[in-house]
Amino acid sequence: MLEHPAVVGALTSLLGSKYVRDPGGHIHMNPPRTRAQPWHQDERFGRGHQDRDIDHVKQLMMMYYPQDVTDDMGPTVLLPGSQRRIAAPETMVTLVNLRGQVFSTLEAGSVLLTHYDIWHAGTGNRSDRVRYMIKFPFSRTEENVEPSWDHDTENIPEVRMRLDSEHPSTLSRNEYETDHGLRVRTWNNMAGSAAMPLRSEAHLGGPWPESGGATTASRRRRDNP
Repeated sequence: MLEHPAVVGALTSLLGSKYVRDPGGHIHMNPPRTRAQPWHQDERFGRGHQDRDIDHVKQLMMMYYPQDVTDDMGPTVLLPGSQRRIAAPETMVTLVNLRGQVFSTLEAGSVLLTHYDIWHAGTGNRSDRVRYMIKFPFSRTEENVEPSWDHDTENIPEVRMRLDSEHPSTLSRNEYETDHGLRVRTWNNMAGSAAMPLRSEAHLGGPWPESGGATTASRRRRDNP
């Protein structure tokens, strides 16, 4: 499974061609009637935490599910974008449902690849079946001088649009500028020679789009002498 082209391709894209598998893989067993875990970040205040940046991808966590995972089997729940929010365990134990959370209901043989610091938890198993998950940690060993994925410069405007869009997690909506900068720096730290300016105006340039609407019209008025 670890040598499958799709797995190798994803790891190479995110960690570079010389990524390594770290020690510490673990089998998680979620028996029937198991209670849910609290939200947490793995080892955020333990081994190696001082080397983990919130504006880079240096470590990934792979979860392999050898059986189907239905919504009553205690699927792993994740909060997109939460890897940029460091939180002590004692501040997370009272949290339950968070807007934007995603439940990992998957088919047997599926692989879930996430940022190592993403907020996640095993939910309660209400079924009569055991839910297994095998965890593998991976790390970057060198910085990219160019993108390690199939990079097409024609896709940069679409990438920029996604980086500039509203964050999927409500944890940082009141800190848009801070979070936006972290997202662009994450891209730059991974992209090497394909880095882009922090401000989208400097990158895209040119006149305002002629798509119509009140906002566009007001911008045209400001652009006119």
